Amino acid sequence: MDIKQARKNVIEQQIRPWGGLNERANKALAEVPRENFVPEEYQKLVFADIEIPLSAVDRMLSPKIEGRIRGP
Repeated sequence: MDIKQARKNVIEQQIRPWGGLNERANKALAEVPRENFVPEEYQKLVFADIEIPLSAVDRMLSPKIEGRIRGP
């Protein structure tokens, strides 16, 4: 998987069409390596439209939800 292309695709194909127009959040998604925070068994799903379990109680939001988060 070309991770840079996958990162770009998730913003253009999942986040923006779903109303994720927060440029600050999109910039963070483009620049911060999301895959560094995902457990190994979920690496192939890092850009999937799902919440990823991080622990028994913590979840990483799906990319399209992260893209809609409004900053201060």
